[in-house]
Amino acid sequence: MDDAQKKGILQYFNNVVREYPDMSAAVAAIKTLLHFIENNRLETLAGLRAILKDAINTLTQTDSSVTSISSGCELFLRFITLTSLEDNDFQKCQTIMVQRGNTFLEKLASSRQKIARQADKFIRDGSRILIHSHSRVVQQVIKDAALSNKRFEVFVTESRPNDAGLKTQEELEACGVPTTLVLDSAVGHRDGQ
Repeated sequence: MDDAQKKGILQYFNNVVREYPDMSAAVAAIKTLLHFIENNRLETLAGLRAILKDAINTLTQTDSSVTSISSGCELFLRFITLTSLEDNDFQKCQTIMVQRGNTFLEKLASSRQKIARQADKFIRDGSRILIHSHSRVVQQVIKDAALSNKRFEVFVTESRPNDAGLKTQEELEACGVPTTLVLDSAVGHRDGQ
């Protein structure tokens, strides 16, 4: 992959992140890979896998969560390429991979709500919940629990050096959830309890 392609990948990714601020970095990266597949004509599956691996490596160089981008992109790559591609025409196979990629994105779109519904039973009145950093899925779980009139308290770590916990605290307090911000190093401290 040349520098122009890497620059194009990063530019597309940053545009997606800017346009959809509520979208996770992993989903934005997957949308970027899907766009890349749609707009590049390659000759072999091995070539496509190699260039997508380079693209994933490029996306992990961003300021976004390296772990979520890497994990999400690897799952995406497996989903679109590991099942049988029986056509000898690679262009048709590429079209099938794009269709599978869109299916993958559709499944991801509904997963946050599904997880929130499943996790609801774990939050009970009187619960004390510790959150580290910022997660859209965890936010959804907590917000849904608050909307169902459960009474609980949330402790959020600052999450240095990017202070992602501050964002979490602000969002939860805006939903009326009692939230306490704690230093990362104070997580293990017990104050007489």
